[in-house]
Amino acid sequence: MKLKKMLNKLVDYFDQEKQQQRNEIKDLRKLLKQLKAKQKDLQDKLKQPLKQEQRDNLQTKLDVVLAQRAKGKALLLAIREERQHPSTLDDQATLATISNEPKQAETETEQNKPNS
Repeated sequence: MKLKKMLNKLVDYFDQEKQQQRNEIKDLRKLLKQLKAKQKDLQDKLKQPLKQEQRDNLQTKLDVVLAQRAKGKALLLAIREERQHPSTLDDQATLATISNEPKQAETETEQNKPNS
């Protein structure tokens, strides 16, 4: 495979990855908004006079929603951080392999030439 074709495939791969990350961020933000609305609703219900059993039940649900929001926020920050600073190990290894291919091909052809 020629270098130009390989680089084009690599660019296409990274574009797909960025698009997937954009979609994940969009979906995650939508979910976080829903959780925030649910949290507000549960907090409003807790302000009403209720029996202790109902209050405990609502508080448990509220705790779950708060934990889910915290995890969602952490995931959103991680995805955004990954977009700004992509994983360098895999990318560098791939780019090093691509950039070394022409050198390796030249070395192999020189080794295969008969000595004159």
